[in-house]
Amino acid sequence: MKKKIVTIGLMSLIASLTFAVTVGEKLPTVELSEKLGGTVDGMSFSTTNMLGKLAAIFYVDPDEKKVNTDFEDLLKELKFSRKYYQPYAIINVAGSKLPGFLVAHALKGKQKKFPDTIYIKDNKKTFVGSWGVADNSYDVVIADSKGVVLFAKSGKLTKDEMEKAVKIIKEQMKIMGDK
Repeated sequence: MKKKIVTIGLMSLIASLTFAVTVGEKLPTVELSEKLGGTVDGMSFSTTNMLGKLAAIFYVDPDEKKVNTDFEDLLKELKFSRKYYQPYAIINVAGSKLPGFLVAHALKGKQKKFPDTIYIKDNKKTFVGSWGVADNSYDVVIADSKGVVLFAKSGKLTKDEMEKAVKIIKEQMKIMGDK
């Protein structure tokens, strides 16, 4: 039992050390097109498109898609104004053990459940290299309208972390003019 706890603790420490998205810093620009990925409808994508609104960014390995469903559902329940807030799901296609057609099928289900989310495919782990997000994981990043990171976490969010992220979103929404 002690060995299992030590192993889990060590894995969490390693994950936190490799997670390079830093609160207070601006996210680097990432461009996806053609073989690198893009929107699920085949268009190219740039993270500069995220600027102008508060962004809730989920970088997800499809094999880890259930890790933060509680947080996803909570954000959906809160119905934040799309005038100031936009969720993004960036799918780490290359990180999955699933074949591409199964990833595409799973994405269709998510799109039905979360139709306001913009879905992006990262076919070559571009965000892992550019942002330093954890590979084969579920990363959550909240960035303000200028792309500055306000919250970042790799792996499962605790109840306290979910409350902190929601508080940050609500505070930013007030700053942006949404009462």
